[in-house]
Amino acid sequence: MGSLFGLRSRVSRLLTAPVREPRRAPRTRLVAESLEAREVPAVGIVLDYSYDTNGFFNNASARSVLESVATELGNTLNESLATIDVAPYPQNSWTATFMNPATGANTNVWNMVVGANTIRVFVGGRTLAGPTLAVAGPGTSTTPYPNQSSEWVNLVATRGASGFAPWGGSMSFDSSENWHFGQTTTGLDANEIDFYSVALHEMGHVLGIGTSSQWNSKVSSGTFTGGAAVSVYGSPVPLAPDNQHWVDGIRVGLQGASLDPSFTYGTRVTWSPLDAAALQDLGWGVPPPPAPVAASAVITDSVTVGGTTFHRSAQGYVYRQETNGTFTLISTQISKISSSSTNLFILRTDGAVFRYDGGGFTQVSTQITDIDSGAGQFFIRRGDGAVFRYDSGTFNQVSTQITDIGSGSGQFFIRRGDGAVFRYDSGTFNLVSTQISQLAGSQGVLFILRGDGAVFRYDNGGFNQVSSQITDISSGSGRFFILRGDGAVFRYDSGTFNLIASQVAQIGSGEGQFFVRSAAVLYRYDNGAFTQVSTQITQLSGGQGQFFARRADGVVYRYNIDNSTLNPVFTQVRQLAAGSGQAFVQRSDGTVFRYNHVTGGYDQVATQIAQIGAGAGTFFTLSTSGTVFRYNHVTGGFDQVLTGATQLVGGQGGVFVRTSSGSMVRYNINTGGFDVVATGVSEIGGGINQIFYLSSSGAVLRYNINTGGFDVTIASGVADIWTDQDLFFVRYTNGAVAVYTLSNGYVQIP
Repeated sequence: MGSLFGLRSRVSRLLTAPVREPRRAPRTRLVAESLEAREVPAVGIVLDYSYDTNGFFNNASARSVLESVATELGNTLNESLATIDVAPYPQNSWTATFMNPATGANTNVWNMVVGANTIRVFVGGRTLAGPTLAVAGPGTSTTPYPNQSSEWVNLVATRGASGFAPWGGSMSFDSSENWHFGQTTTGLDANEIDFYSVALHEMGHVLGIGTSSQWNSKVSSGTFTGGAAVSVYGSPVPLAPDNQHWVDGIRVGLQGASLDPSFTYGTRVTWSPLDAAALQDLGWGVPPPPAPVAASAVITDSVTVGGTTFHRSAQGYVYRQETNGTFTLISTQISKISSSSTNLFILRTDGAVFRYDGGGFTQVSTQITDIDSGAGQFFIRRGDGAVFRYDSGTFNQVSTQITDIGSGSGQFFIRRGDGAVFRYDSGTFNLVSTQISQLAGSQGVLFILRGDGAVFRYDNGGFNQVSSQITDISSGSGRFFILRGDGAVFRYDSGTFNLIASQVAQIGSGEGQFFVRSAAVLYRYDNGAFTQVSTQITQLSGGQGQFFARRADGVVYRYNIDNSTLNPVFTQVRQLAAGSGQAFVQRSDGTVFRYNHVTGGYDQVATQIAQIGAGAGTFFTLSTSGTVFRYNHVTGGFDQVLTGATQLVGGQGGVFVRTSSGSMVRYNINTGGFDVVATGVSEIGGGINQIFYLSSSGAVLRYNINTGGFDVTIASGVADIWTDQDLFFVRYTNGAVAVYTLSNGYVQIP
């Protein structure tokens, strides 16, 4: 029996549970039927309220919405269904079995008459256990007596149709749920579930989606392979773990799907072309779904292969541009596209890589965090840092220990964990730069960030400096961005950098998107403007092609491109950071975890850690015993690099440590050691991407990325400093407390 389940304690998403088929019961029962027939030109969905003994549909609004669903969906079905009536077949009989909507028990009705071109659905409500919203599915039938005519048996089983053709089924809704019984979304509140959306979903189960043998015959390796659905989606359609719903958050074009396993409070989900295509694959006659087009999609990447151009939108949809100028959707949930000299390749958000072969996609690799191309070759980077080149249908390993890959000016580049950058030249990699903390590119241009904050662009075989005092670089949404030490963000536009935001504490990217955090507000870059995504955000991080954000309550969220939302993935997090191509979190108990791109979870990598930080593209931990460790991306472990440390802070593109002797040291990516940058240091702290220290004389100094020293005094007469929620605070000797801001310096807190 098809079912839709939800966790009431979560305001955002409702999760589903497996579909359950009804069991046959030995008893029979004659009932008086109360029917309301739908007189429609296609298939009539007859709603039977005779088992609504709990009075759920005494609510006229609920009944009206359900009738609208039956009419709307029935009108899309063009099928010839034979009458089931035993009268013309003496000495024969049949039994219809279904879930009683008021009790959940299996119920039998003997020799029920079902009119031509109609199906009958018994409906009602009851209090459902746990988070269940509704249960629904098709009924079953039996012709229990021997020696019945084969014509009768076949009529009951198939109704004269070649595809799925039930007599009907049943639906039961949770009577304790906070429903919105409206024909429209007017008045649909954030704490209400839209009854129309759920009823439509459940009617899909009655019609066989996820609940029929025809559906099961087209399920393979976690995907639905029906021809109509594949045509709409662009490839075999990924399914939820129960194999009875589309994968959570699925979209085609700009539209979600009714048979998604999750629902969101306060929203309406309508019938989609993908849902209609599923019915077509089950044998129902339905109008052909509209051809998907680019609509208002914002194009972020384009690749031309063999005279055909492909585009990726900011939502992760991939389109093929036709010769007549129209666009055809060929895939979704894609974080990046690239190509070899002969093929298009796409990287799906789960790390799977597919090759496009004109008529469809063939999976060629998994566990991949990035793809790119250059010098006429296509490359992939695996989560463990191994890089492979595509050669005539296979992948051959060409490098290891790689934290970043990128391309520009038709060339392909890799950055090793020690900061060395190499260019691919005729089968080998040649060193072209060192001391590089980041590598990123966009629109055919490659940029590198050196450890001292200088940014270089690759031009005509070499690197030319284009900016300085830069603490972070990133690419996403088809553009390249830099963050300056004073919080200014610039976008690269045809040879120049243009200011697009100020007072920004952090930038980041993942799943092909670009984000900024200003104070505690997270924004996503959308076609020249910024869209607010969330509030109460204290930290951003990337790694493994993903984007993460930490909220003030310690919950870490991963961005989901499929529905453009943040989904919680970890709790009780004190800090998060990215380095060496990985994403890390430190829990409040001092345990450190690394994000596992393959499982989508976190693996424990260290314990008894006091602080974590990242800089110069490298990740560090400070143990409770005062030892600093650097993450080794080759072994997956940590190497001891410093002892006698009391504090560790990351910011301004570097990692800073206070030693027990009162010195401040900064990690040197070139030597792999630490250089002294200040003495007489009582405490160090960070906030809004700045680094500070409190001197023994009570002065607070800020790191100057331009000079590489602490030569900016911003406060005096200070007794204490600390960081909270990525904000930097000072307490003066007179007891006054102030918070540091990028725009106004220190602002006293009343």
